[in-house]
Amino acid sequence: MLNFARLLLTWLVGLGLWAFLAFLATFPFVILWNWLVPEIFSLPQIDFLQVFGILLLVGLLTRTHVKVSLEA
Repeated sequence: MLNFARLLLTWLVGLGLWAFLAFLATFPFVILWNWLVPEIFSLPQIDFLQVFGILLLVGLLTRTHVKVSLEA
Protein backbone atom coordinates (compact mmCIF):
# COMPACT_ATOMS: atom_id res chain seq x y z
CA MET A 1 0.00 0.00 0.00
CA LEU A 2 2.88 2.34 0.72
CA ASN A 3 4.29 1.84 -2.78
CA PHE A 4 0.92 2.73 -4.32
CA ALA A 5 0.72 5.91 -2.25
CA ARG A 6 4.25 6.87 -3.29
CA LEU A 7 3.45 6.19 -6.96
CA LEU A 8 0.24 8.21 -6.76
CA LEU A 9 2.05 11.11 -5.10
CA THR A 10 4.75 11.00 -7.78
CA TRP A 11 2.14 11.12 -10.55
CA LEU A 12 0.29 13.99 -8.89
CA VAL A 13 3.47 16.02 -8.40
CA GLY A 14 4.44 15.36 -12.03
CA LEU A 15 1.01 16.40 -13.27
CA GLY A 16 1.12 19.55 -11.16
CA LEU A 17 4.58 20.41 -12.44
CA TRP A 18 3.46 19.84 -16.04
CA ALA A 19 0.43 22.10 -15.52
CA PHE A 20 2.59 24.82 -13.97
CA LEU A 21 5.09 24.71 -16.83
CA ALA A 22 2.25 24.77 -19.38
CA PHE A 23 0.89 27.88 -17.65
CA LEU A 24 4.31 29.54 -17.71
CA ALA A 25 4.69 28.81 -21.42
CA THR A 26 1.17 29.93 -22.35
CA PHE A 27 0.74 33.06 -20.24
CA PRO A 28 3.11 35.32 -22.25
CA PHE A 29 1.36 34.39 -25.50
CA VAL A 30 -2.03 35.27 -24.02
CA ILE A 31 -0.75 38.66 -22.95
CA LEU A 32 0.98 39.38 -26.27
CA TRP A 33 -1.95 38.19 -28.39
CA ASN A 34 -4.53 40.22 -26.49
CA TRP A 35 -2.28 43.27 -26.56
CA LEU A 36 -1.17 43.24 -30.22
CA VAL A 37 -3.39 41.14 -32.47
CA PRO A 38 -6.78 42.86 -31.89
CA GLU A 39 -5.18 46.25 -32.50
CA ILE A 40 -3.16 45.30 -35.60
CA PHE A 41 -5.34 42.71 -37.37
CA SER A 42 -8.79 43.45 -35.85
CA LEU A 43 -9.08 39.87 -34.58
CA PRO A 44 -10.83 39.05 -31.30
CA GLN A 45 -9.10 38.52 -28.00
CA ILE A 46 -8.64 34.90 -26.95
CA ASP A 47 -8.50 33.20 -23.60
CA PHE A 48 -5.95 30.94 -21.94
CA LEU A 49 -7.32 27.61 -23.19
CA GLN A 50 -7.51 28.84 -26.79
CA VAL A 51 -3.86 29.91 -26.68
CA PHE A 52 -2.89 26.58 -25.11
CA GLY A 53 -4.69 24.79 -27.95
CA ILE A 54 -2.95 26.91 -30.58
CA LEU A 55 0.46 26.24 -29.03
CA LEU A 56 -0.29 22.52 -28.79
CA LEU A 57 -1.40 22.39 -32.42
CA VAL A 58 1.65 24.31 -33.64
CA GLY A 59 3.91 22.08 -31.60
CA LEU A 60 2.38 18.94 -33.07
CA LEU A 61 2.48 20.23 -36.64
CA THR A 62 6.04 21.52 -36.54
CA ARG A 63 7.67 18.78 -34.48
CA THR A 64 10.73 17.29 -36.09
CA HIS A 65 12.70 14.25 -35.14
CA VAL A 66 16.40 14.82 -35.53
CA LYS A 67 18.71 12.00 -34.52
CA VAL A 68 22.41 12.72 -34.34
CA SER A 69 24.67 9.72 -34.41
CA LEU A 70 28.36 9.97 -33.71
CA GLU A 71 29.14 6.47 -34.94
CA ALA A 72 31.76 6.16 -37.65
